[in-house]
Amino acid sequence: MKREFALSAVCVSLLSLLLFSSHLNAELSKLESGEDKAILKVEKMSWTACVVAVRNSLRKLEGVEYVEVDYDAEEAIVIYLPEVVSTRAMMQATANIGFPSTEK
Repeated sequence: MKREFALSAVCVSLLSLLLFSSHLNAELSKLESGEDKAILKVEKMSWTACVVAVRNSLRKLEGVEYVEVDYDAEEAIVIYLPEVVSTRAMMQATANIGFPSTEK
């Protein structure tokens, strides 16, 4: 019984990951005119609540259109308006809350 439950949980997790990846790829492929995409390698995320902190710090920046933070990959994917915000400002925003980042 426990084995079947564990197997079911793994299947549900994999399905969720696949659906999330499909959604993320669809979102990221919809770059509009003037938008750009940055991928930041984010350090020191030690637990999943860090994802929320990093996401919120980036979303607060004017010119950031979309943010997705992946805890396992230790990265943030940001759709932004380069004429409004720079990747340097994004890296500073994450560093200011204790999560240094670099552009990938």
